[in-house]
Amino acid sequence: MFPNLISRPIATFQEMQPQIQNHRADVTLLEDGMLTFVLGLGAKTLLADPMGGLWNNLSVVGYDSISTPYAWLGAIAYSFQLYFDFSGYSMMAIGVGKMLRLGLPNNFNLPYTAGSIQEFWRRWHITLGRWFRNYVYIPLGGNRHGIKKRFAI
Repeated sequence: MFPNLISRPIATFQEMQPQIQNHRADVTLLEDGMLTFVLGLGAKTLLADPMGGLWNNLSVVGYDSISTPYAWLGAIAYSFQLYFDFSGYSMMAIGVGKMLRLGLPNNFNLPYTAGSIQEFWRRWHITLGRWFRNYVYIPLGGNRHGIKKRFAI
């Protein structure tokens, strides 16, 4: 139950190197980082964990003996538990980064307000999507059409 910082935005060395080289203490960033960390901790402990408890109650009752509205409530609670868990951890990591004067990229952009599955994916765990694009999709041959256009004579 104790929060840890294994879930975080994914940042490359190229993004972090200039910040590491120009590292100086800043009280304003320390205060902002503490606030961001506490908001993330609150999202994790005050929102995600109770919603996860509702989902766990469903498994104790048994899925075959629950009503349809309770099943929908459990599914919605589970989806919000996932969101607040991941976004809370990301906010805590961003807050620690701010305290250390390291800017980590934003990781979530209101994914449940997306109008399509594609937009949802772009808003959910933004840095993971960027990592897959840069280190899996493009090296495996993705975006070949764009490469042909660039090198066409």
